[in-house]
Amino acid sequence: MKFLNRTLKPQNIFAFYDGKKLIIDNKFNLEKLQKKDFKVFYFNDSFQILNLDINGEWLELEIKLEIWKYNNWPIFMDECFSILSNSIQSKLVCRVNLSTGIKYYSYYNFAKLVKNQIKLRSLSIVNQSREDNKKFSLLNIQLKKDLYNDYKLDQKNLDSWSFGIITSGAESEFEKLEELVNSIIEAFRGAKRTFEVIVCSDRYIDLKDLIKDTENVKLLLYSPINSIPEIQISHKKNKITKFSKYKNLMICHNRYIMPKDWINQIENTGYQFTAQTITQPILNYKGHSKHKNIPSIAAMPSLDHYGKAILLDPYEYHPNTYINGGCIIAKKWILSKLKWNELLFWNECEDVELSRRLQDYGVILRTNSSSYLIARTPREEYFNGFRKLLGIEKLISFLFSYWPSSPVSSNSYYLLLSKIKKLLKNFLI
Repeated sequence: MKFLNRTLKPQNIFAFYDGKKLIIDNKFNLEKLQKKDFKVFYFNDSFQILNLDINGEWLELEIKLEIWKYNNWPIFMDECFSILSNSIQSKLVCRVNLSTGIKYYSYYNFAKLVKNQIKLRSLSIVNQSREDNKKFSLLNIQLKKDLYNDYKLDQKNLDSWSFGIITSGAESEFEKLEELVNSIIEAFRGAKRTFEVIVCSDRYIDLKDLIKDTENVKLLLYSPINSIPEIQISHKKNKITKFSKYKNLMICHNRYIMPKDWINQIENTGYQFTAQTITQPILNYKGHSKHKNIPSIAAMPSLDHYGKAILLDPYEYHPNTYINGGCIIAKKWILSKLKWNELLFWNECEDVELSRRLQDYGVILRTNSSSYLIARTPREEYFNGFRKLLGIEKLISFLFSYWPSSPVSSNSYYLLLSKIKKLLKNFLI
């Protein structure tokens, strides 16, 4: 049983860049590298590097951290490949551990992640080597960007956006719809970015009565494909994806307001994401502090569990992570390829099911903590679907080295935990 596994915190690491080489290390070597003319870059709470502009011929990325010691290493490595994918040719230098029995990590899982990242980011391996010693192995992988001429051409439209909004079209929703669409238009005013807003509605809406400037706004009428009288939210989201024009796609409910500086927020971390979400603080919230944000990302305790979800911090990783369906930001190509499952309707965990297929495809699901949408107060029972871990669950998680955000990695453990809770409750009574 290992007790060394812990969560890597973004505030404890830094990136140092000299124009050709980027070194990621812990805070203890900050002063030493600053003396060597390396510029320092910082990470936000979701491990996204801030304000780093790399788009050149060559980059060497050296990771000095022993990543196998941290249970959230997949999020960290996802960001590293996001950085590497900005150069024509690149080199990754990384310490790895070939030992067996390390909780949360194995070299096989690491190799699988690397393979998935190479596929997702249109990279290929040119050369590789590995130097083994007693403490760790030093892995060197030289990469190149496939079809780089096409990639450079694609960069011209890198900052183009499609926004899909789901609404019933009922008059009671007009105020929310009007505020959201107009806030998007205001955020893009003068920004020299191409964008469109797609309003997917059950019924006709005269947008000119609601929207200040309808030049970039279009109405997409929804036609049910199933006789079951439920809200066919998956079909709506797929329809938005199909009719959207631009490579960056946000699909959200109509309960949000976009801040005026949203473009600067999202561009602080770059456009190399595949699928992510953003933070969602509640407008003028005065209730319990734990409910001051709409949960943007969460985890189910196990693959066969669809009950209450466990809330995650932006830097936490869990194999059963999912993006809450209220707002998802992704590349159009990935949502066109995988699609929402139209057998699932509103409130039937269509967001969980899609997230699992995204992860099966190799996508690491993340929150962008540098960007946000302001959320209106949700319905009263909304938060009943989420929970924080209890103290006893955190203790079991620590003792048995389960994932930090959930001590239950299968349904049998979930049932065992329930029995332990009942026994303790009876004992205390």
